[in-house]
Amino acid sequence: MTFCRLETTAAKAVDSRPELQKGNNKPSSVVGPFKPLVIPGLSTTETTRTELYKPQNLVENEGLSPGKYANTELMKIPNFLHLSPEHIRKHCEALKSRLPPPHQFSLFSEFTTKWPEGLKTDSAVTKHYPLEVVYRTFLNSAPSIRDRRARFVTLRIPLSTLKLDKRSHLKLLRLAKSYGFERDMAQYYADSDTLELKSGRCPVKRQNYDYLTYVLTVLTMESKKHEAWEDVDTGSYLDFNWLSSLQRKRLLKLFSPQDETSLKSPTSSELEKMPAVRSYRQALEEMFSTPTEELCGPWQKPPKVPKRRHYHWPPIRDIPFEPVVGADQSAHLRSYGDAVRKLWGLSPT
Repeated sequence: MTFCRLETTAAKAVDSRPELQKGNNKPSSVVGPFKPLVIPGLSTTETTRTELYKPQNLVENEGLSPGKYANTELMKIPNFLHLSPEHIRKHCEALKSRLPPPHQFSLFSEFTTKWPEGLKTDSAVTKHYPLEVVYRTFLNSAPSIRDRRARFVTLRIPLSTLKLDKRSHLKLLRLAKSYGFERDMAQYYADSDTLELKSGRCPVKRQNYDYLTYVLTVLTMESKKHEAWEDVDTGSYLDFNWLSSLQRKRLLKLFSPQDETSLKSPTSSELEKMPAVRSYRQALEEMFSTPTEELCGPWQKPPKVPKRRHYHWPPIRDIPFEPVVGADQSAHLRSYGDAVRKLWGLSPT
């Protein structure tokens, strides 16, 4: 609760000036008790200039409210006593005098930038400006205006706007996860195909923004590069390619053992055009093309294994079997079983 007296000691002191005694009892720029010379601008409360009664602080045990002298609560935040009604009225008149006719532009069109005509919907804004920057500003009453939490910056961008092919898309996610996810810097959301980068390692907000734009540029350019070692068969079940797979070689060797040229040929042969072989190939591709761990976002860290002081069994390393993600789905297993039965001339279930 705040009470303000209409007459102040400082106002009376200003009215007793010699220039105000010549028939002009009130300056043209003064209406009210607060004169511009007394309170020229935004400042903290000074007890020697204004005579105000402002009870501040929490009063316990039904005690007296602390006075304004040496009151820390009044000195923490600035006041707006310099904005008298006359000052506000003059500011509004100055703005209105500079405005164009109302039928041509909006109210503050002279002082603002005109909004583009093609950005009337949120989808249009996202299409032309896909990069989203998130940062926060903190205000507190402290000797310093700095806040360490304000240095964090987050970038969000849909990967569809980068125009990457399937190989580059997967490579970018693998680079982001192997480097950034372990450092709580990168996260991928599969439902919206959005990559999120966050940084707070630099002391200033602008430095973190520049660092994240650099990381995003490097990830994009490196993912578009196609190295020679990427075409080498890794032998992993997750990197399935029908033309270089063991399933194709065994199938061709089983049905045409004398035809060695088709085994070494990187293109499809006449045998692969059969309906049974095509259904078998389609069943395998559906099973192995199931989204891997990189494509299934948001990424989650594996649970930490508790450390045991006396562990009698050695840890299992170099597991020979690598599980296939799509093999856990019954629809894929059913289609694979039907395709194998067609190869052997059996009736499907």
